Amino acid sequence: MPITREVDFFSAHECREMAQTLIQSERSRDRFATVIEGELTTALRELDRLLPERIDEARTAIELLLSEALTDLGGEEDPVKTQRILEEFRQLLHQPSAYQRLRAELRRAIAQDWQAVADAVSLHGGRFREPKLKQYDADTLFGALASLVQPLPLLARRYWEQRTRRRVMLIHLLLREYRLREGRYPDSLEPLNLQELAIDPFSGQPFGYRLTGERYQLASSV
Repeated sequence: MPITREVDFFSAHECREMAQTLIQSERSRDRFATVIEGELTTALRELDRLLPERIDEARTAIELLLSEALTDLGGEEDPVKTQRILEEFRQLLHQPSAYQRLRAELRRAIAQDWQAVADAVSLHGGRFREPKLKQYDADTLFGALASLVQPLPLLARRYWEQRTRRRVMLIHLLLREYRLREGRYPDSLEPLNLQELAIDPFSGQPFGYRLTGERYQLASSV
């Protein structure tokens, strides 16, 4: 990333104040886990709406939703496949134990997918890794239903992209403040005392910093 001009007009005091705000935000208790818990609760509630515990209530509107899900998964609706899966669902409505097993399996799959998102957000292993969401067979009843409540795979990545940009802006502000105070840029990021905030979440390594004369370059994965 080449040197940014966005902070060049800020005073040392302004840079320091904005940097402190970003540091406090980065080091505050992360509330995104609460967001994930809320999304999981919503997904399970949606599943209960689509597949109520009482089989007689499950007949309402589910066939239309299944048709829409199959169309979304396949790009174009395959009449033969749609009718086959709808017929499988109709038969399931006459098998209470199988219906309840399907509900339980879907709830378990939803919980596993959201746990994968939570693991990605929490940076298990010290760096960001894409959540491993289940790949469902679009030709099955289970896959068609699971697709309706599966989390967006890019959710965790977008979250850490935003936090990475915030860390990059923090470094630019502190470099600007250091230069105004010391008359030059530091040889490395160590004098900024960033600690864990100097780490690029996508590589698990410090942001790339290189000083060339009176200019610097700051590299990140975003």
